[in-house]
Amino acid sequence: MTLVFVRHGQPDYSTDTLTEKGKKEAAAFASYWEGKKAAFVYVSPLGRARETASFYEERTGKKAVVLPFLREFSYPVENPGNPFVPWDVYPLDLERHPLLLDPVHWSEDEALRKAGIGVKAKDVFDAFDRLLEEHGYWRERNHYAVLRPNHETLLFFGHFGVDSLILSHLLNCSPYVLWQGTVALTSSFTVVTTEERQEGAASFRIQVLGATNHLEKAGLSPSFEARFAECFQDPERH
Repeated sequence: MTLVFVRHGQPDYSTDTLTEKGKKEAAAFASYWEGKKAAFVYVSPLGRARETASFYEERTGKKAVVLPFLREFSYPVENPGNPFVPWDVYPLDLERHPLLLDPVHWSEDEALRKAGIGVKAKDVFDAFDRLLEEHGYWRERNHYAVLRPNHETLLFFGHFGVDSLILSHLLNCSPYVLWQGTVALTSSFTVVTTEERQEGAASFRIQVLGATNHLEKAGLSPSFEARFAECFQDPERH
């Protein structure tokens, strides 16, 4: 099985839609992936993700199924002097909250616990596992029991925060490893596949992370969206 996670195109967050550049990014992805077979297509209920998916839907005739749990994982977390959303933490704050990097107990950090982040994350994990079970893979501890081995491709149009959360579940690590250590530029795609090295036991492995091949092919420059200034003196966002 192959899972493809597509981040929405460059957004206008004030209207939850795509910018003109974002529309070009989404169109480029649709063109690039038109010839690739996706057995099932899913999308976040948020406007920017649905608009991104619409270009693929129009080009392929496939209709994306809306899954509420794919919405962005943006829940306020109180933190004295610097409140944050789960996927956006300053490096020094991460050092002050070392539990965040624990693969099992990350959500037990006091700030996250008070905000109920662990419960919200479990809701996402459970919903995603139910979906995978429908497609032949059942979560069993840290691997997936193979109920129906297959080569299906599932395409997800969503958001960096929730996609990273789901990936951390598949990889059995803290989401902060991905939230803080990786970046998915707008309209980029991440490819994850199952490996069944022992019969009946599958694990997931990232093959491609945050790819922008479609933008290069279309002659578009990747957006800086989701990144932060390379050097503190740089004009980009901090």
